Amino acid sequence: MSKQKTKIILAIVLAIALVSVIALASYQFFPAREPPLDEIGYHTLPLLDVTLS
Repeated sequence: MSKQKTKIILAIVLAIALVSVIALASYQFFPAREPPLDEIGYHTLPLLDVTLS
């Protein structure tokens, strides 16, 4: 393998690693939004929805 190919592969691996580290860091510092309390437990299939009239 030529040195140029080795450098290209190394650059790709480093770029993927950098993106992964940024994604993990942003997930740690900005966690997913918690659902509001009135939304918890009400996720049912539309066919199973029973509404009282």
